[in-house]
Amino acid sequence: MEITCGIKDWIIATNTPLCFWWNVKFYALLLVSYELFYLITKKEELSIIGSIMISFSGFVQWNFESASVMLIGEIIVLLVNKLLRQEKNSYRVVISLLITILSVMYILGGLSLAIAFGLAFIPLIIWIVIKNIESIKENKVNIVLLFVSLFLSVCIYKFIIERMGFAVVNDDNYENEYGTKYLFAYLYNIMLPFKKINNSNIYGSFFSIFPFPMIISLYYIFNNEEHTEFLFPLSIFSTVGTVYCIAGLPLSIVKILGFTKVSTIDVAAAVNLINLFILFYMIQNIEKEVFKIKHAMRITILLCCLIAFVNYPSTLGTRLNMSLYIMELASTGFLFLNFEDKKYKKVLLAFLIVLTIISGGFVNKITKSIEAKPKSIDTFAFYNKM
Repeated sequence: MEITCGIKDWIIATNTPLCFWWNVKFYALLLVSYELFYLITKKEELSIIGSIMISFSGFVQWNFESASVMLIGEIIVLLVNKLLRQEKNSYRVVISLLITILSVMYILGGLSLAIAFGLAFIPLIIWIVIKNIESIKENKVNIVLLFVSLFLSVCIYKFIIERMGFAVVNDDNYENEYGTKYLFAYLYNIMLPFKKINNSNIYGSFFSIFPFPMIISLYYIFNNEEHTEFLFPLSIFSTVGTVYCIAGLPLSIVKILGFTKVSTIDVAAAVNLINLFILFYMIQNIEKEVFKIKHAMRITILLCCLIAFVNYPSTLGTRLNMSLYIMELASTGFLFLNFEDKKYKKVLLAFLIVLTIISGGFVNKITKSIEAKPKSIDTFAFYNKM
């Protein structure tokens, strides 16, 4: 029997896996993600699964520092929804102040991550505004308070940076590398816990079945008028992020979007997160058949051909691994294309949970921290000496 560390180290440590603050951040993200997916799906079972897919994702577990930005961004989205529905003036003021403070913390948590994940959170806020348009007409002060809160947060951020000399924590440690490598990183996330790869944390992502949700969403919007208030803004932001990751954007647009200080890695993760939101929304809210099975098979085969053009890390691009990636994308993609069938839906959700937990639940950092023995005390040897 060995004691690996003291209670003081367990409480004080902030980045050590399984320490006190690591657990606080993880379980907070789990709970807040549940609330966010419940806002999207209005179904408890799907909210639990969505929460697991965020909290156990390769992106969060391999880059656990990003959990703070994710957590704050999700809370801001939930608070915006609360604010636009609020009727009591005292609650309005409190929620507005919270949005202001959290927005500053969100930006300071990592500029690259904050801007990139704006691609996922901004369209959700747009959807919330559209969804609550009747309530806004009756209480226009709510939308005014929202804009004031966001404006104040930007002003406070600039004041902190320019006047007080605080350095921005910028996660853009890598040069922008355009291509599909990071967009499809979720496919080879299941290999990361079992392979030794330099900078393996940069390949962590969300298992979103990209590009199926984005493409099917655009197709659905073109042929239907229902659910456009959710699918349209998320699909557009996802498309912009995808184009940026693959080929870049004109410099003028890049400056407008603030992407000059953003890593392609973070944008790719944000695109996958958007696709995950779309996936869960369509699973819950769209009941009619979008594709017949034979068409779903053809689309699956066509999109799986994209894998041949993905620039994989050298240690993960073997023929055996490629076969595994094709099986992942083909099986989950085909199941998603037939999500209106309850049997396919259940199998798809089971696959997503298993693949996500393998990708993030067996992260080397966690397993190594369990096996490691810092400041160990062999209690049996101690008692034998007495």
